[in-house]
Amino acid sequence: MPHTISKQSYSDLRNGLTKTKQWLIGLNIPFDKSRFGQYEKNVELLDEHYKKGEVKELLRRTDFEDIVVSLNESTELVEIYEQLKYLNPELLRKKLKLIIGGPFLTKNESSEKGTNLARNIFYELYTMAVLKHAGFEILPELPSDVAFTFESKIILFECKRPQTKGSVESNFFKAVKQLTKNLNSLNELNSKGIVSISVSKILNRGDKLLIGRDQNNLANKIDSILGEIVRENKYLYKKVIDPRIIGVFYHLNTPAVNQQKNELINVQQIMIDNICLFNSSDYLIIERMASLLVFKRD
Repeated sequence: MPHTISKQSYSDLRNGLTKTKQWLIGLNIPFDKSRFGQYEKNVELLDEHYKKGEVKELLRRTDFEDIVVSLNESTELVEIYEQLKYLNPELLRKKLKLIIGGPFLTKNESSEKGTNLARNIFYELYTMAVLKHAGFEILPELPSDVAFTFESKIILFECKRPQTKGSVESNFFKAVKQLTKNLNSLNELNSKGIVSISVSKILNRGDKLLIGRDQNNLANKIDSILGEIVRENKYLYKKVIDPRIIGVFYHLNTPAVNQQKNELINVQQIMIDNICLFNSSDYLIIERMASLLVFKRD
């Protein structure tokens, strides 16, 4: 059940960042002195060099990792702004203040030191944005990382960003435990829970590029990569005993090169897998949700 987002132009991303900065500053959240302020400068450089046909020269002179992390996280930040700007800002302010922290590069995060908190919260907000873009009604006031309504049911997400492949299992069961607690607290008939896992960092710490001949080839490659991760973790599902927890939402974000257009881009993939029984009523909920999540941004 895939979902691929293709790139927007560097100029559009640059304009989106300007609007996002104004939004955050309006909420008294500093931007220029945060890591996003530097990301904005790098996106401006990327846009200017692209217009002159000098992206390769920029990458030779500039740290490769600086550019790709700026492209990736700026793309997601703009999506957060575009999709969540009409929600009550008071319900998002605490999380928005947290996301501007953390180290500049993803590889410098440490779960032991707690420096991964900013990007963990960032992933929660980005997941909200993806769901909002697909048409789901977000409920930021509910006690869960992400909550929304679907077909008169309340769906809760618990989001995790494992730092290594070896930590996927422990993160998965932390999410399961939290979902059960939140579903009990919610006490709503027919409410459901879904584990949301970002596998981006365990596959790419910011120092790799996915190379594809064209957009279709890139989509096939990232689909295959994420599909393998899903298959590797299916054994975990059998250990989930709460029948209200019905699925797993996987997300992968990576820098990539489209050789056909000779462009550095951001490519993302989502898959929703079922924990519940095949062809059960809960499985059909998962299928219908997935059908709404299939959209593209050019």
